[in-house]
Amino acid sequence: MSVAELEPGTLVENLKGGNSIVKFYASWCGHCQSYEKQYADLAARDSGTNYYRMDMDKHRGELGASMEQLSAAVSSYPTILGFRTRNGGVQAVQLSNQSRTDESMQTLAESVKAE
Repeated sequence: MSVAELEPGTLVENLKGGNSIVKFYASWCGHCQSYEKQYADLAARDSGTNYYRMDMDKHRGELGASMEQLSAAVSSYPTILGFRTRNGGVQAVQLSNQSRTDESMQTLAESVKAE
């Protein structure tokens, strides 16, 4: 599966479309750029989860009041958040801010699928 770019207007709709992992990044961030291939490789190996990315530097001001919690959760770049869909809503599963090893990312992918 490939990594799709999210826009603020489609964020919630896309997350409701199935279990997801989102990389929140800034285009100027060196760590974000160096992590891009690893994230794309994980998405390619995991067909059961939707993978997205959103340029927060570009879109932070467009998230609106309903997304204040999300905006506050993204305090550094890249921030990786997992989301699962349950009962028509979206539930944040895990924040993986520090460790972006293959093992920790696989754990995050498995946790968004767990009941």
